[in-house]
Amino acid sequence: MNKSILLIDDIFDSGATIKEIGKMLTNKGAKIVAPLVIAKTVGGDIAN
Repeated sequence: MNKSILLIDDIFDSGATIKEIGKMLTNKGAKIVAPLVIAKTVGGDIAN
């Protein structure tokens, strides 16, 4: 692959999505994976 990839995620909560997709892309040969997040959750569950 040997490509640089901009990984865009709408909301960063635990980071699991970015970590897993980033790992998969680097395992497939991506040279650089740069995450860009639009928003981050703050605090815990708002229902409590």
